Amino acid sequence: MVENKKITEVKNVTDGLFIPTWDNKPLPRKPILSINGVGILRYQNISCIIASPGSGKSSVCESIISSVINKESDSLGFETDVKSVLYIDFERAEEDVWTSFARTMNRASVKPGETTDKAHIVSLRNIATAKDRRDKIEELLQEYKPELLLLDGIGDVVNDTNSLEQCIEAKNWVRYINAEFKTSILTTLHPNPTNLKPRGHLGSETLREAEGILVITKDENEVRTLTSDFEYGKARNGGHATTCFKWSD
Repeated sequence: MVENKKITEVKNVTDGLFIPTWDNKPLPRKPILSINGVGILRYQNISCIIASPGSGKSSVCESIISSVINKESDSLGFETDVKSVLYIDFERAEEDVWTSFARTMNRASVKPGETTDKAHIVSLRNIATAKDRRDKIEELLQEYKPELLLLDGIGDVVNDTNSLEQCIEAKNWVRYINAEFKTSILTTLHPNPTNLKPRGHLGSETLREAEGILVITKDENEVRTLTSDFEYGKARNGGHATTCFKWSD
């Protein structure tokens, strides 16, 4: 009697890999997000803004969103050619998120009652666990298919920013959604209490993974500076980017 044997497909050893040769140079791609002409984020990459609470990171995100909606809006020097953006807020209460929405629409000259499909703003503050937040983000990516994803507080995709295992899992999750949903990510992180290094193991993993690392600082005159030119700054595919702004009536 001949024994039946299960036949398994033998996969090519190079499946899923990129091996550079003289014949497969990728086409150059312009940055999808720049500051005053200096690229800070390219397609399917991640960049990060380090900022303390109250430094203006959410307002920076609002300016980027307004630039996606209306290229003529005051966007603090940000420039982008993407057609759609999804903004995830993890921290603020509903009233504050609505006020942020109203400011963004006003900046982009979208009048009350008008709508736009170029930008979607979503609060996940009431989603209890990190896994549920990641799952919900994937659902939103599937629904809206944004070219740019703003994660205002990536620390909320893990339960413990000092757990190396969770932070490596989060890094791999970011790689997955970059590829699966063909999106690019700009996120924010808080710094350590004593310096401008991004906090915890998640900060360390982000420093290694990100294409660009920028920081927001504030001087005694309330002038904010957003720059990649600092101790932990990073500008993998270009020169350092800097812009300054100040809120006033």
